[in-house]
Formats: sequence, structure tokens, C-alpha cells
Amino acid sequence: MRATYGVAAVLTLLLGVGYGQAREYPWCAQYSTRGGPSNCGFDTFAQCRTTVSGVGGFCNTNPRYRRVELITDVQPPVLPEPLFVSCYRMADQIVPRVRGRGAWVVRHADYCLRNGGRL
Repeated sequence: MRATYGVAAVLTLLLGVGYGQAREYPWCAQYSTRGGPSNCGFDTFAQCRTTVSGVGGFCNTNPRYRRVELITDVQPPVLPEPLFVSCYRMADQIVPRVRGRGAWVVRHADYCLRNGGRL
């Protein structure tokens, strides 16, 4: 029985061990003004302020944190309207506004799609 527990413990240790990844967070809590302990494990400024509010200290940005900036200058290309949208718009303009109109719009749009965008 002891051997079974030993084998189970060894297998758990061997299979459960993996590589960890360190992560840098954007905010650090400095617990003393004279270079005392610090904790750089906060995602938001509010989390950091809440932590130091009871024990004293201040929050500052983490110098090791690298923020990934989004590129906002690049606009996605304007794509032409999909064929089915243009066919439905053309069919919507052609079919008169009467009762039972929806089925006729679908029929005309289907015809347009089958003919490559021509009614």
C-alpha cells in the first residue's frame, strides 16, 4: 500500500511539473518611501491603491512592464458590398410595396445571385 502511494506521489510530481511563465503587471505598490518592499502585481491603479490604503505607501508604474500599443493609423480596406446585399437592395427597389411582397423580394434576389448580380 505504501508503494502505491509512493508511485502515485512520484507520478504526480513528474506529470504535474511544467514550465511557468512570468508576467509583468503595469502597476507597482511601494510600501515605503525609502526603497522598502514593493509589489508589482497589479493590473489596475485601483487595485494598487486599495492595497496600499490600509498599510501605507504609494503606487507607481512598473518600469519593467512593456505595453503593447495598438496601431490606430492603419484602417482596414473598404471592401465592396457583398453580392447578396446588393441583390437584395436591387430587388427591394424593384418589387412594389404590396401584401406578400417579401417572397417576391427573395425570388428576385435569388435570381440576381444566380445571374452574377444582374436582374
